[in-house]
This record gives sequence, structure tokens and C-alpha cells, in this order.
Amino acid sequence: MSVDRSQIHPTLLRKADAVIADLAGHGWSAKIAEGWRSPTRQLLLFLRRRSKVRWSFHCAKREGKPCALAVDIVMRSQG
Repeated sequence: MSVDRSQIHPTLLRKADAVIADLAGHGWSAKIAEGWRSPTRQLLLFLRRRSKVRWSFHCAKREGKPCALAVDIVMRSQG
């Protein structure tokens, strides 16, 4: 699943990229696994007990357009 980086708030995206770069400097390979998600997807994750909340900052919008204020950063698979 590819992350649409244009749907992540620019300040958050810069900070997430800085965290990923810092991790790389320590020998870790990380990536943004998920940025913006629809309220429907968030509710589905909640109902499946994959999330503890019904609404998340992943679902934020700005001027009616997706603008995530949260991202999921995960380690890349090495295998």
C-alpha cells in the first residue's frame, strides 16, 4: 500500500521524514506505513480491535481536503 504524502500535513511530514532519517543514521530502516485514513477505515480498524479509538488524527481534514495530523512509522522488513 502506497502512502499519499500529499495527504499528510506538511509540518508533520517534515518531522516524520526527520525521524526516519535519524533512525537510518542509527542503522534502522523505517517508512511511513499509513498517513491519512478515512473515518470509515478508522471505524473499521476500531471495530476489528486494531485501534483503540473511533476517530484519529489520521482522519483530519483542512479546508475539506485530507490532511493527516498523525502517521504510522514502521520498520521495513529485512527478510
